[in-house]
Amino acid sequence: MIFSGQALSALISIVSVKILTQLLSPEKYGELALGLTFIVFLNHFLFGPFSNAFTRFYSIFKEKNQLNIFSVLVRSEITRLFFITSVIGALTLLILFFLKKHLFFFGMVAILLAIFTGVNSIFDGIQNAARQRMIVVFHQLSLNILKVVFAVLFILIFSAKAFYAIFGYLLASILVVFSQKYYLRKLFVTNECNVIIDRKSVSKIKNYAHPFMYWGIFSFLHLVSDKWAIQIFDNLKNVGNYAVLYQLGYSPIILLTTILMKLISPIFYEKAGDATNFERMNIIKKYNTILLSICLFITFLAFGFTFFLHETIFKLLVSNDYSSCSYLLPLVVLSAGLFATGQVATIYQLSSNNTNHLIKLKIFTSLFGLFLNITGAYYFGIEGVIYSLLIFSTVYFLWVISLTYNFAFSNK
Repeated sequence: MIFSGQALSALISIVSVKILTQLLSPEKYGELALGLTFIVFLNHFLFGPFSNAFTRFYSIFKEKNQLNIFSVLVRSEITRLFFITSVIGALTLLILFFLKKHLFFFGMVAILLAIFTGVNSIFDGIQNAARQRMIVVFHQLSLNILKVVFAVLFILIFSAKAFYAIFGYLLASILVVFSQKYYLRKLFVTNECNVIIDRKSVSKIKNYAHPFMYWGIFSFLHLVSDKWAIQIFDNLKNVGNYAVLYQLGYSPIILLTTILMKLISPIFYEKAGDATNFERMNIIKKYNTILLSICLFITFLAFGFTFFLHETIFKLLVSNDYSSCSYLLPLVVLSAGLFATGQVATIYQLSSNNTNHLIKLKIFTSLFGLFLNITGAYYFGIEGVIYSLLIFSTVYFLWVISLTYNFAFSNK
């Protein structure tokens, strides 16, 4: 039931592509895709790292009967992150005001959307760690449905512009965050008065999150470089085409893998405990290997499916204005599958509470991917970026598999 609900959420995201591409031209859809890149920055550099940390440490605080302390820590960190993002947002808007005044209000909405999306990711992680899976599903479904509904509503009422679509996204995110707060109050029914914060606990959470922040800035540059490189070296229309390929072929696989990791990782974290027991960690390694095998099988199955049916998929799910790039869909699917399998492989290291081993991997592969995207777009346009995506994913997959199992072996 839970997996079905989250799979339905992924399906809604795919259907939204069909709806929005009917309303927005490739150029306008490209503008929307570029506007959403600010979300990638805040998620990878600020909110994402602490979402991962809170998800990991919830079970530890619960086991020690210290959820009141955990609740205070979460509130304090979200306040700090909100202040930091507000400063970054204000500086960004100041730059837009003097250099690109016509994008000022679009940028303001994009920044607000990024902040609320980041807060929502933290709340989702905590609810998932608490095994409140139905609440997680409810909010994911609500967010995806409301985003489409509000975006379409504003486009039909006002104009077929990216601004009205992203404004609809913002309104949906605000409503879901307030709903998340309501359910979290039920989860943390604890006395927070006179809570004494253990600095060691704060330090452990930050030490877990900081490596994600270190490589987050590089991951951000890599993840947004594809769209911006196409915009600079090709054209805005192909940014829209690439965004559609990404949403149909890459995002669903990453989303489903994220769902799988959200379902599995709290169980792994609970079994690992404080990660000092070898027998418990060995069990996690075995389960992780099974997951990797399943992910690889699904990856090549999906590649074969889209290889033969990419034209049909585009006819069903996308406006005819975007059909010229359907032949690239199988390569995007293969890239997503390899990268997603690599992500699954890292569960073992995340369960060990040691994220420092991933810093070199994440930073180097992000810089490598950035170089590939710029080079590919410069010489071959959208096709070059697609092949760059495949090369990057292959290198990432091979490296993370080697690193993870060498790490597991060294901890015997």
